[in-house]
Amino acid sequence: MEKNKDLIENKVKETPFIDTHEHLIDESERLDFIEPIIPRDDWALLLNHYFSLDLISSGISKEQIDRLFSNQINPIDKWQILKEFWPFFKNTASGLVFRSTIKILYDIDEISEDNIIELQSRYEQTRKKEFYKYIIQDIANIKHCHINSPIITCKNAYWSWSINPLAAKDFLKKFTLTILKNKIFTFGGDDKIVENLIGHASVARKGIAQALTELVFQYKEKAKRAAELTITNKELACQNNIK
Repeated sequence: MEKNKDLIENKVKETPFIDTHEHLIDESERLDFIEPIIPRDDWALLLNHYFSLDLISSGISKEQIDRLFSNQINPIDKWQILKEFWPFFKNTASGLVFRSTIKILYDIDEISEDNIIELQSRYEQTRKKEFYKYIIQDIANIKHCHINSPIITCKNAYWSWSINPLAAKDFLKKFTLTILKNKIFTFGGDDKIVENLIGHASVARKGIAQALTELVFQYKEKAKRAAELTITNKELACQNNIK
């Protein structure tokens, strides 16, 4: 089981994604800090889009969220705003995406008061010319990235990884046995911030590998039981013939 699991995980990890759906802000707009497209240019930008909805659900006030996403607040001080609510959604899919992103891109295991300066510094070091190519191709291992793609969503498992990875994994298992393999689109982050594609891709790859591993194990066990039953039936037949 472990051998098959490792083999599948490595294969999924090394296979480039075709990203079916994103809303990425243009790199030039990120670099030129064009407002209001980029309301702030610091690590809190990574909490944009779906993350902000989890923040609202966790109980953050409008004043607090405005300050968190404001360009007038020192990036280092923003942790004091987030820290009260972070424990509430750190283990949601959005939280997993953010944590995976800062781990893979910035080598930071967990955001905290102790490393917020380092997080901001690495954010600034990464954000430079051609960083989109670096993140999309070199880090996230995405071969093609479709922006505002019209691909029909009902044929996708794509951004469900970032809503409920467990449900997406179970859906992919069933869908794999139902639809032609060239009709399955397994990934799309549906995000505006390019750095988050790293986290989206990481969460998706873990789910895809788990789905395939479970399918292999499930059908391997069925084949094994069928073989054992066949052998048992043959033995019984032989015994009956001898009698």
